Amino acid sequence: MINMKYSILFKNEYELNKNMPDFFININADQVVNNILRDDNGNLPIFYTPLKNEEDIKYRQDIFKDLDNRDVYVEYNSAISRLKKIYDSFKANEYEANTSWAGKRTLLKQIDAYLKTINSFRDFLSTSDLIKSEGLKNLCKYLVEFTSKNEYKELEKNLETVKNVVNGMRYTLVFNGCDIYVSKYDDDKDFTPFISDALKGFSWDSKREFNYTVNEMVSSRLIDHNVLNCLSKIYKEEFKALQAFCHLYKSFYDLDLYRIVLEAKFYTSVHFYFEKLEATGLEFCYPEFTPDFNEESIDSFDLALAYRLMNRGEKIVINSYSLNENERAIILSGPNQGGKTTFARQLGELHYFALLGIKVPGKYARLHLIDSLYTIFKTEEAMETLNGKLQSELVMVHDIINKATKDSFLIFNEIFASTTSLDGYELTKKLIDSIEKIGCMCLFITFIDELSSISKITVAMRSNVSKENPMIRTYKITKEESNGKAYANAISLKHHLAYDEIRRRIK
Repeated sequence: MINMKYSILFKNEYELNKNMPDFFININADQVVNNILRDDNGNLPIFYTPLKNEEDIKYRQDIFKDLDNRDVYVEYNSAISRLKKIYDSFKANEYEANTSWAGKRTLLKQIDAYLKTINSFRDFLSTSDLIKSEGLKNLCKYLVEFTSKNEYKELEKNLETVKNVVNGMRYTLVFNGCDIYVSKYDDDKDFTPFISDALKGFSWDSKREFNYTVNEMVSSRLIDHNVLNCLSKIYKEEFKALQAFCHLYKSFYDLDLYRIVLEAKFYTSVHFYFEKLEATGLEFCYPEFTPDFNEESIDSFDLALAYRLMNRGEKIVINSYSLNENERAIILSGPNQGGKTTFARQLGELHYFALLGIKVPGKYARLHLIDSLYTIFKTEEAMETLNGKLQSELVMVHDIINKATKDSFLIFNEIFASTTSLDGYELTKKLIDSIEKIGCMCLFITFIDELSSISKITVAMRSNVSKENPMIRTYKITKEESNGKAYANAISLKHHLAYDEIRRRIK
């Protein structure tokens, strides 16, 4: 349970879902999330946890809108990335920090970078007039409170003290072949000015590189370690102060802050993903929400497919749609491989990713705020298992109807295809009757055109073919009466059964 003073992800308390939602693979949401996270799966549960109301969604959207400003994003990404790297370095150096002087020196540098990064980020958030979102303003308050704590102030003070002690140590290294002699600096005369003065008459090529091949058997890490060991015997008190400091702050990184850093990476991962797609000319928007079913989406597309095509240097076909408040059951038909399933995934992605508070594909989107998404997609089955397939679909449909509410969105992709057209029609008609009683939204992909006129809530859409050549799919989905003629023409042409061809053969 998220239960703390501040979360950059949640305005209210949420329980993170650890399991992938059932519909994820059907709408290719798993592919989208994998492309966003790029194998960094620590934030997977965030994508499994949809927000429940418009207030919480707007909280996230507003943070993304702040980050759409390049100046804000650069500062934010720099601070979050550095704090993540500092933590990773700190964990990797834990053993060395406890066992060697080199590790303690590294710990000192990590703490110094930690404090500087936090202070710099706090100052930016405090002074920037570009910060508009409640989430980032609250992050600023969190950091102000965090850096005002006595423990933090004491860490800053003690760090400065031990840095002065360490920086006050001056020593001399004398190299004699493979031997290095370490001694305390005894105010020996500095000959640097004399050497510089003597050589100033010579012409030097500042771009020239002087490379020296070091014996690979000699480890610079070992040299560093031995030099520090020698210095610890010369500057005993100073190294005691370093040891005491490192022992006191061996676990300096605040874990609640680290939680926020991990949450904050959600925004940078999503931002980077959309930035790549936007660079290809695709458009994204923050959706508006409507309490009814008066939906509209302009120039939208399937995110997973768009990403695949981007990597191949190809463009995706965009589609728009609109529904009035009475049109809640979309009957989508058309030829095979015409873009119907892609459109179904597009609608699923639109409604679900809107619940995560992130951008959705398209110039504009007005969506019904759904509470759940249910899908059944066609699977390939052997002929001998078709009866089992129908029974399985009926069980799934029954389960969905029992769970669905008036705010659910149901997607059925060619269900009941294993039975006769008449039986499929009757089963789907009964299902639409049940959906009408529930009052929710649904999408049917089917070849049974008559379904588009069986209820006052149904609306017909179809995938189109080229007018010049019915065998060519345009992948455009339009809202119109679906009479099946385009598909019939395509089939007749494919099998040389068009009217003109038959007449020629008869003659």
